[in-house]
Amino acid sequence: MLIIDNPTWLDRPVKGSMFVVIAIDPVASVEDLDAQARDEAAQIHPKKYLALMDQAVGLEMLRDGARMPKLRLDFYLAHTGLPASADKWAATPIAPAPTHPTTGRLPILASHALPWPNCHIHTLDAIIAAVSRIYQHHAPGPSLNAEARRALGLHRLQDTRAYQPPEDDGSVPDDEDYEDALAVLREEMLELEVYPQAADDEATSMFDVIPQDTTPQMKLHVEVWVDISSIEWPSNPVDLGSEIKRLRKIEWNWAQRVVSEALAKKPETSASLEGISCADIDTSGLELDGEVFEDDGSDMSILPEDAIEHRAN
Repeated sequence: MLIIDNPTWLDRPVKGSMFVVIAIDPVASVEDLDAQARDEAAQIHPKKYLALMDQAVGLEMLRDGARMPKLRLDFYLAHTGLPASADKWAATPIAPAPTHPTTGRLPILASHALPWPNCHIHTLDAIIAAVSRIYQHHAPGPSLNAEARRALGLHRLQDTRAYQPPEDDGSVPDDEDYEDALAVLREEMLELEVYPQAADDEATSMFDVIPQDTTPQMKLHVEVWVDISSIEWPSNPVDLGSEIKRLRKIEWNWAQRVVSEALAKKPETSASLEGISCADIDTSGLELDGEVFEDDGSDMSILPEDAIEHRAN
């Protein structure tokens, strides 16, 4: 088996949309944080999921000196059967699965059948992730032609527009609360100059011209298996949402450590951090939402392009 570490765009197995097996790479996802974060991430034992590998997203360069674009893709989660009862309407059957019992959607046809019965793409479940490793195989998984992909893109667009999130009872903060609180900590890191930013005159290539915030952050990475028969049964996408929440909790704890240590070295106290603590932001209940934008009814890209997105049930 050929294994490709830190693949670039040139290492993508196929150009189109193809079914693969994925698993998050916890340590690679927090590589830029600190040793404690990496140790905590190593305690996560990720499951393997069936996903449709789709188009490339964003532009990030590998750090190996070659200045090649890192492989970063959209992935749309699939599973046997329909999603949880509340969202069972938000799915597209994959032939030979039958017509959707609620919406009447006809199954889309892949190049060949998946090895599991009654498979559906859960149209509200998707992630953007960099690929840390590809396990190549001589026989790629089923793929979608342009017509099937357009149909799936339309279904995803319709379902994203129709989705109504559960009413917020205020018991847990939402994703926006988390992002706002994390942004405060990141701004504090910049003010304290914990991670000095590159000067404008340090640009070494065309990719360095646009100013970038180089403050470390959690960036979701996945491993990809081209051979979908490498697993006995795919895991439920709900479990992937739980794994991502654990990574975000690790990121939150890291940010608090960094700012606390930096403040301890200064006599003054930062007023902007008053009232913010880990107890205030309970990341265990966060919901990570994905959005799509419309492009002739077939584009399934997730917005914003630099965000990690997944709708956890």
